[in-house]
Amino acid sequence: MRLGQYSVRFAGTLAVALALSACNPGAQRAEDAAAETAYAEALPMSAAPDGTPLALAPGLSALPAAAPLGYAYADSPSGDDYAWIDRADMLLDTIGDAPPDYAFGYDDVEPWAWQTQDDYLTFAEPIDGGYRYYYYEPGAAAPFLVRSPDYSYGYRDGRVAAVYGADGRILSRAAALRQAQAASRYYARARTLHAARDRNRRAVAAPRWAVRRPAVVAARRDWAQARQRQAFWRAYRERQDAVALRERRGAERQARAAAAQRFDLWQRADFRGSPPRLYDRTAPRRAAQAQRQQAQAQRQQVQTQRQQQTERQQAQAQRQQAQAQRQQVQTQRQQAQAQRQQAQAQRQQVQTQRQQQAQARRQAQTQRQQAQTQRQQAQTRRAARQQQAEARRQAARAPTRQRIAPPQAQRRQPAQARQAARQQPRAQAQPRQAAESRRRAAQAPARQRTAPAQAQRRREQPQPRR
Repeated sequence: MRLGQYSVRFAGTLAVALALSACNPGAQRAEDAAAETAYAEALPMSAAPDGTPLALAPGLSALPAAAPLGYAYADSPSGDDYAWIDRADMLLDTIGDAPPDYAFGYDDVEPWAWQTQDDYLTFAEPIDGGYRYYYYEPGAAAPFLVRSPDYSYGYRDGRVAAVYGADGRILSRAAALRQAQAASRYYARARTLHAARDRNRRAVAAPRWAVRRPAVVAARRDWAQARQRQAFWRAYRERQDAVALRERRGAERQARAAAAQRFDLWQRADFRGSPPRLYDRTAPRRAAQAQRQQAQAQRQQVQTQRQQQTERQQAQAQRQQAQAQRQQVQTQRQQAQAQRQQAQAQRQQVQTQRQQQAQARRQAQTQRQQAQTQRQQAQTRRAARQQQAEARRQAARAPTRQRIAPPQAQRRQPAQARQAARQQPRAQAQPRQAAESRRRAAQAPARQRTAPAQAQRRREQPQPRR
C-alpha cells in the first residue's frame, strides 16, 4: 500500500509535462515556460563575509511540546518501509554539492533551502553537532521525512510511518514508539519552518556555505554508505519506479553539478567579482527538449519492440500450429497403424481359433474313430468268444443230436405234412388274386372316362314323387 501510494507522487510536475508534450503542442509550450523558470527560486549568492555568529536551532529537549502523533507502522519490516528515507536520499543525490537556492530567517536561525524542478523542498537547519534536515513533497506544508543526527522520521497523513537509525536500519514498532516525543516535536517544527520560508527570504552567504558545505556533503555520503549495508533499502532503490525517477531527474542533477563547479571556481578566486550565475536559464529548455527526444526515441523503440514481439509471437503461434498439425497427422497415422495392427491381430486370432477348432474337430473325429474301432474290436472279440462258446456247445451237443435226430424227424414229418396241406390252398389262391388285381387296374381308366356320363344320366332321370 505504501509503495503504490507514494510511487505515483514520484513522477512530479516536470515528468507530467514531458508526458503531455509528446502529444500536445500546448503542453509543450507550457513545459518550455516552466523550464525557463525552473531555477527562478535560486537567488544569487552573497560574497560579503558574514561576521555574525552562526545561530543554532533548538535541540530536541528545547523544542516546544507538541501533540502526540498516531502510528501507521507495519507489523514486520519490508522493502516498502524504505520509501520515505529513499525518497529523501534521492533528493540529496539530485542536489549533490550545489549551494542552497536561498536562505530565510526564523527565530534568529537561518535555514537553507533547495527546491527541485518537480517542486520538492529540502531545508537544512543548523543545530549543535551538524544539521537537521526537513523534506517536503510538492505543495505539502508538512514533511514526509525529518532527519536528525541520530534518527530519521517518516510521516504519512500526519502519522508516524517509519523510524530509521543513523545506520539506515528500520526500527521495530516497540523501538519506534520510544521516539514518539521526538517525532511529534520535529513534525511541528517542520510545519512552522515551511510557513516561514517565504518571509525574510535572503541570499546565501558564500563564505558561510564554503565552511558548512562539508557537513552537508558528509550527510549525503553517510546515507549512501548506510544504503549499501541495508539489503531492503538496496532492493527498494533498484525498483523500476525508483530507477525511472532518478532518470527523470538526470538533467537537474547535471545542472546542480555544474552549479557546484561554478561555485568552486568562484571560491578559488576568493569570491572576487560578481557572484557567478550558477544556473543557465536555457539549460532546462535544452534538457526538456533532450528529454522529449529521448522519450520519443524510447516510444519508438518500445513500439518497434512490441511489433517485433508480435511478429515473434505470430511466428511462434504458426510454428506451434504447424507442429500441432504434424502431431495430429502423426497421431492419425499411429491410430491407423494401430487399427491395422488390431485388425490383423483379430484376423490372426480368428484364424488361430479356426485352426484350434479344426484341430479339436480332428481330435474328436480321431477319438470317435478310435472309440468305434475299440467298439468294433470289442464286438469282434465278443463274437469270436460267442462263436468259440457256441462251437464248444455244438461240439458238446453233437453226440446227443446224433442219438435223438431219427426220432425227432419221424415226429416232425406228420406236422410238416399238415402244414403243407394248409399252405397249398393259399398258394393256389395267390395267382387268382394277382389276376384280379391286374384286371381292376386295367378297368380303372375306363371307369374314370365313363363316370361323368353316368353322373349326367342320373341327374337327368326323373325323381319319384313323394
